Amino acid sequence: MCRIVLCCLVTAFVLVGAEPVSAQKLQTWTRDLGMQRGDTLAFSPDANLLAVCDSSRGPLEVQIWGVKKQVKQYVLKSSGFRDFKQLIFSPDAKTLVGTDGDAAFSIWDVPTQTLRAIVRQREDDCRQILFSSDGKWIVSGATAEPALGVWDATTGELRKDVEIDPDVSKRFSSFNDRTKLSDFFKEEVHDVTFAGDKKVVTAGRNGTIGYWDISSKIRIVGLEQQRTGPLIAVTASENGQSLAAIGLSGAFVWSLTKSRTARGFPINGDFVYGTRAEFSADGKLLIVVGRADTEKRTGAIRVWDVKTRRGVWMTSTQTAVTHFAWCPNKKLLAYADDQGKTHVVDLNTKNETGTIDLTGRMAWSPNGEILAVAGRPVKLVYFEEP
Repeated sequence: MCRIVLCCLVTAFVLVGAEPVSAQKLQTWTRDLGMQRGDTLAFSPDANLLAVCDSSRGPLEVQIWGVKKQVKQYVLKSSGFRDFKQLIFSPDAKTLVGTDGDAAFSIWDVPTQTLRAIVRQREDDCRQILFSSDGKWIVSGATAEPALGVWDATTGELRKDVEIDPDVSKRFSSFNDRTKLSDFFKEEVHDVTFAGDKKVVTAGRNGTIGYWDISSKIRIVGLEQQRTGPLIAVTASENGQSLAAIGLSGAFVWSLTKSRTARGFPINGDFVYGTRAEFSADGKLLIVVGRADTEKRTGAIRVWDVKTRRGVWMTSTQTAVTHFAWCPNKKLLAYADDQGKTHVVDLNTKNETGTIDLTGRMAWSPNGEILAVAGRPVKLVYFEEP
């Protein structure tokens, strides 16, 4: 998966022309990117480029900016889209994918500004797009049969070489179990994650966890069902040892290296579709951000200690979370509220370290030095250690 995990550096430096932003215990500097409006954004893995979608233009446009000097380098266009809910670079930053969250995504060659392909799926939400670690494959969970979609990142062609591991076939040998297995292939997948190189885990509408290996063929190597009703989020720890799944009636964590016995976590019923979950970098904390109000599309954040299964931090009940982003080492969490402020939380101390008078979709640079915030205009926030 295209995920760069580096130390979150809070480097002390002053930018010429940068303006300080007032915050509790937190001194920051902001710069305008030079783009008057941005709706969705993503850094390249080397932190040199920032992709920003502007849905106010027609046709839809993604601008690629050089971060160091705030210079626009590329303009990528794609017709037939009103907005991109997610942008993601390949590991080498030469390919960019944008998805509208509605069953379609575009693939661009960044250096040549060429649109390689537009991929349209069945009418499902395309909730998550990921790159394989080698950048050759694009993975998504909202596809036609089978439940996992794997596309060639160059051509946009869907791989169809799917097979079932003999051990899985043996487990589902009875008539009723074969029906369940058939249903799984058609199941709507709500989330997908990598759990190691070329190992993919899917979480489905019927509470089914699917384990896939895409190294040669697309092979189903494991299948199990959780008693949580529909699963809405799934995530693996960075070391590939633990897996967490979030359902409408509970959260579960289990080991991928030992027993797969699930450990339950209490959820008070306010996490619904659109929920995201992550482990901390050391795998000791489980962080869940989910919508608490489906109409207002707002949410709440909760953090659990994986070992004790106790809650250690949560947002105020008066705070509605509209956007959020984790620092790459997962030690800092930034989230925007509905009052026009962005909050920064230190997950080591479980304390809020400060607020910034900005709000919008956001993304951390992979080196942890910059928080980009979409809006009018797009802002780059630089941090200096107090």
